[in-house]
Parts: sequence; structure tokens; C-alpha cells
Amino acid sequence: MNDFAASETLTELFRQREMHTPQHPVLAQRLPDGRWIRKKWHDFAEEVRRAATVFQQLGLQPGDRLAIAAPTGAAWQTAEWAGLLCGLTVIGLDEHAPEKEFAALLEDCQPDCLLATGSRRPSGAFLPEFPSKPLLMLDDEAASSRSPESWHDIVMNAEPAEDASLPAISSETVATWIYTSGTTGQPKAIPFNHAQWMAACRVLRDAFQSIESGEAILAWLPMHHLFQRMINLVALTQGCVTYFAPDPKQILKYIQEVRPPFFVGVPRFYEKLHAGIWGHIDQAPPFQRRLLEKSLAVSREYHRREADEDPIPLGLRLHHALVDWFVLSRLRRLLGGRIRYMMTGSAATPTKVLEFFDSLGLPLLEAYGVSECSVPVAANLPGQRRPGSVGKPLPTNEVKLADDGEVLLRGEGLFRGYVGRSPKDAFTSEGFYRTGDCGHFDADGYLHLTGRKSEFIKTSTGRRVSPLQVEQVYLRSSWIDELVVFGEGKPFLVALAVLSEEGHEAIRQSPHTPEETLMAALEPHSRELPAYAAVRRLAILLEPFSLERGEMTTTLKLRRPIIHGRHAALIESLYQTPVHEAEDVSASEALLP
Repeated sequence: MNDFAASETLTELFRQREMHTPQHPVLAQRLPDGRWIRKKWHDFAEEVRRAATVFQQLGLQPGDRLAIAAPTGAAWQTAEWAGLLCGLTVIGLDEHAPEKEFAALLEDCQPDCLLATGSRRPSGAFLPEFPSKPLLMLDDEAASSRSPESWHDIVMNAEPAEDASLPAISSETVATWIYTSGTTGQPKAIPFNHAQWMAACRVLRDAFQSIESGEAILAWLPMHHLFQRMINLVALTQGCVTYFAPDPKQILKYIQEVRPPFFVGVPRFYEKLHAGIWGHIDQAPPFQRRLLEKSLAVSREYHRREADEDPIPLGLRLHHALVDWFVLSRLRRLLGGRIRYMMTGSAATPTKVLEFFDSLGLPLLEAYGVSECSVPVAANLPGQRRPGSVGKPLPTNEVKLADDGEVLLRGEGLFRGYVGRSPKDAFTSEGFYRTGDCGHFDADGYLHLTGRKSEFIKTSTGRRVSPLQVEQVYLRSSWIDELVVFGEGKPFLVALAVLSEEGHEAIRQSPHTPEETLMAALEPHSRELPAYAAVRRLAILLEPFSLERGEMTTTLKLRRPIIHGRHAALIESLYQTPVHEAEDVSASEALLP
């Protein structure tokens, strides 16, 4: 079989697939009646070439910028490949960004053509001068600026572009701009060329060789983000079929329908899934619930010994085999029944969630990447993993630690600078990128992250604390759904907490105040930390952190500055009563060291 990942450019990869596997399915779309319709390479390639003709007719030239603000779907992928064939720079924009942020992104990238959905039709969201450039709507809510037809109709009425009319593309041609998440400031644009994308494709192909031709890949993460587009590219390279989820809120339904062999998500999704499965267990009859809990306990001990490379007694092996076959396999059917492993990244995953999916027989592989590198920095792999770490550095990456623990990176997929911004201080004198993340390697070479360098808290007592590490300790509590720690320049740490359903129920039944009850429940976790790193006071929020309010990125990373700004008065109020006056404060303060 052809090694499609050996192609030097994305366009060469496209033509190789078009030539050698015309009847091979490449993607699938879900109809309103629940059926999934698959599209073969021949039909997909023809549609891409028709879209390329549309871009040419609009007067777009090689090097021009094509911005796409649309949900993950086949139309996004068709437009992307058409733009690449035309030598355009494809830029994904967050379609859910608040109007002000969206306008700022448009102002920054200055696209020569914009593809968007009706939710981004011409309004204050667009620059005043933008309508003078091509604006194409990817749904039927609005027409294009050049035609009363929808994007689909425009493409289907065009003739497929021939290779002779398309520009030559080199490995150094810029393929895309990726915007940073903007967790601490204005997002910055990062250009990646074809060589850098193909490097990532080869590394991921080699790392996950168990992905076989014809298998299903479920695409549901935002395509303006690097990771989902990279997964789609690997799927295309390996001959997998990409199933586009039309509504991310119904992802569990799609998993059961598509039954993929592996799944890619973000920590927040797995936290919700963990809570949902426990809800399913709690609703079972008492006998079944006890059986499920016992089975999970047996499996948890089995996998703990396996991870620690401790001897596993024969009795435990047999017991685990029985409960896995007769009990846990039924829970796995909630996720289609075929998943061999799942991947997670973008933020830390709570230990309780990792342990749960391990005990369920669904290994959750944590990975680590930065927007500034097309190749993921490190990843746990099937058969080579250490829960709690982000795995070992992937090939082509050279990773080392600075004296202060900052992760430094050099490699084939590393960016060369931001668009329009000087990369001042971003690189060491040896050419290593300063990631801003801190961590350490264990004795076996697995990388463990301890938090963002910029987010480390220095209290007024001079102690330096990683909020991420503190949060991970408290997130082990089944009462906590979300928790954010603060304390910069203050004498002690405080937190904002969002309760789980179990936490809400426990507090409803308690005669004490919610904060007193929660602090008492968290006391065992506080004792795991040094006194200066324990949360001394907290406030319970009535609603979770929100993407719409800007408190999270589209990959569900928390934006600490935004959260702090929104709740500044509440956070400050937690410091109003002096800690040493324990006899005059709530019962929760009496629990503190």
C-alpha cells in the first residue's frame, strides 16, 4: 500500500489519495433521520475541485487568506482542501467567539475571503470594509455576496478545477494560520507550512499504528483548533472514515451509532462522562449497583498493580477477567463497545477520572501540545503510558527543562514566529521555544506538568504555589465539579467551586452552611498539601464556568484572568475576616492548620 504520509505537501497527499483510492470512503454525514451517509474519495475530490474553481472565480490568488467561521463538518473540510489546492492560507476562526473578539480576529487576519454560517451574517460582527470582499455563507440562512445561491449550490454548479489551472505548492508554502487560545491575552496567529503539517501527520501515524484503514473517526472538536484538523488529516492518511458530528451536545448518541475504535476529547468532556456513568450506576437497582461498584473496585486494583508493575495474584487476575466480561463490558457499551482507548489533552484531567476509565477498561491517554508546534510535544501511547503524566516526548521533538522547571521545546514542527509580532524572548539562544509550562521528568522519562509559569501564585508570605496542582488534589472529591484557586499576593489561598450533583445533594441534607459543609468534606484533601498550599476559604458558584461568558476557551481551558475579573468582589470578600480569628469565623476555619 502507498505510504501517503510520505508526501511532502498536503496537496500531494490529496492527489495521491484521489488517484489511488477513488472508491475508498473518506467521510460520513448524518441525515436528520439518523442515517449516516458515506462519501467516497472520488466524489469528495470532485467537490473539492469544484470549490477550488469557486475560489478562482472570486479572484483569489496564491497566498491570499481564506477564513472559515463554521461548525465542524464536511463543508469545513471541503473548503479547507479547496483553499489548499489554490495555494491559499486557511484560517479557522471561532464561530462562537463574542462579537467583539470575533471582530478583533477579523481585524488581525484581514481575510481575502470569509466563509461563515448564518449566525455570522453581516452585522456589527464584521468589519465595515469587509463586505467589499467575498463573503460566502455555508448554510441556507443567507446568500453569498456574489450570488443568491447557498455555498452548496455555488460549488455544485461549478466545474472541477484541473491541475493545470492550480498553482504549484512547495513544502515551504504557508498552509494555515492557527490562533493561540488567548487564555491570558489577545490570541496570536501562528503560520504553519505544508512541511510542518506533514511532519505532524507522520509522527502521529507512527505513534498510533493501531489505527487501521476503514475504521471510523468521530470529528466533533472545533476545527479552528489545530488538534481536530490534525486528527482529520491522520484519518485521511490512514484511510479512515471521518464521521462529522452535527451537534456536539449529542456526542454520546453519535458514539453509540458510529462505534469508533478510539475517541479524542478534552478533560471537561470526560469529567461530564464520568459523572453521567456514575449517574447511570446510581439509578440501577441496589443489587446491580453493589455489583457494579465491587467490579469497579476489583478492576481498579488490577490496573493499579499493572501500572505500578507489581505482581498480580492469580485470584485477582481471574476475578478481574470475570467482572470485566460479565459486568464492565456492559458499561463500555454506553460508548459503543469498540473503543480501545481514548485521548485527552489541552488541560489536566482529574485523577479520579483517569482511574475510573482505567477501571472501566477504557485507557485514557493524556497528551500535551502547544499551539506553537504542529507536532504534539508528548503523549501517552497504547502500551506505553503512565497515568498522571502527559507521556514521553514524541519523535522529532527535543524537550528539556530550564533551571526553573519550564519546558523547553525544539523540533521539526516548531513555529518560527507569530504573524506581525516579534517572537522576542520566545526562544532561548539555542533555539528552544519557551513553552511557559512547568514540569519534571520521572525516572522513566515521562513528563509531568505542574502548571503554567505565568499562573504560579506567589503569596504574601513568599511561598510559590502551582494552582493547577492544588486544584487537582481537590478535584479528587466527588463533590467538586470545577474549582479555581486564587491567592496572588495574598496571605493564603482561596477558591471558587462548582458542585457536582453529589455535592449539591450532600449540602442540601446538611444542617450547616454550604461553605462549612464543603470545607469539612475537603479537609482530608487539604491534609495532602503543605499548609501554605491548602485552600483556606472558598465560595460556591451557582453556575458552571461558561464558554459564552468568555470564562473558557473553545477547548474548555479556563481563562483565569477573566474568571478573576468577573468574580473579583467575591474573591476579595473571602479575605475580609482575619484567619487568626478562628473563634469568630465559620466552623470551616476551625478545620484549618
